[in-house]
Amino acid sequence: MIVSDPFPSMAAQYPYDPGRILAVARGLAYVAIMLDDGHIGVCATLGHQVETDPLTLRTPDYSRLEHRILCCAYFNASHNSHQHFESSGDIFEVVDFSGTSRTVMVGDFQPLVARFRAEKIPLKVYDLKETSDERAPIEEMPDALAKAERVIMTSTTIFNGTFTEVLSQIGASGEIFLLGPSTPLAIDLFGGMPIKRLCGMVFEPFDFNVLNLIAAGHGTRSFSPLANKVSLKAK
Repeated sequence: MIVSDPFPSMAAQYPYDPGRILAVARGLAYVAIMLDDGHIGVCATLGHQVETDPLTLRTPDYSRLEHRILCCAYFNASHNSHQHFESSGDIFEVVDFSGTSRTVMVGDFQPLVARFRAEKIPLKVYDLKETSDERAPIEEMPDALAKAERVIMTSTTIFNGTFTEVLSQIGASGEIFLLGPSTPLAIDLFGGMPIKRLCGMVFEPFDFNVLNLIAAGHGTRSFSPLANKVSLKAK
């Protein structure tokens, strides 16, 4: 599978314009951007210190992780509130995993892992940054991806430089589901790729509580009650 970086398409559709930014929050776990229409986009930092001021950034450098993080948050603020999405409590509400025996998760979504375990559905979990007894050995991931029926993939791979690597390892029959608050809800960014569904979050316009939580260093569990979990299915 030939996989390309989605950032050029993202930039072409919604060029980064700091003049549209109304407010910014940079925390330990996330960056949030609110635009002049009140729409909010977030992107995880994965522990990376984002020092660039989004209000002064004019020409993003996509080779820099912090610029990719800021552009992802900006795109999500620009785009994620402009379409009709299917509301869902979580991915389990819109996808039936009960008939699959080879589901692979890239990125550890603990609440979702617990749901798989409770339903006794086989699941292999890999994390590119962390290891634990609950995760499968990372050296086994390429083989597992090649044989997987379904792959639940964290959207942080889009900006941390691992997106193309992971997708290139997925077999031709594997269905891919991108998941997480950082998800750009735009199927057309992933043309030619077997992305079946994008699962992300949208926020109420001008909800400064979201930015306050993120600025204070809080993560997904703290701000998710203020969000609507939504999904977009590939056409």
